[in-house]
Amino acid sequence: RQYPACIPAQLEIPHQPVWWLLERAAEQFSERTACRYYNESLTYSELLDQARRAATLFQNLGVKPGDRVG
Repeated sequence: RQYPACIPAQLEIPHQPVWWLLERAAEQFSERTACRYYNESLTYSELLDQARRAATLFQNLGVKPGDRVG
């Protein structure tokens, strides 16, 4: 697949946890679309809110850092 010339062929990804990257994206692009699925979409701030809700749910169920969830 070919992308426009303004899109780099490779990106440098910071060595940070995903939650940290999501928080930074929500700070910088809060109302931009983060993801789309069929006719639904979430902004970065909505995605961060959903991620925090899921984390709270897992914590309430007793899931600890390092536990596998599947």
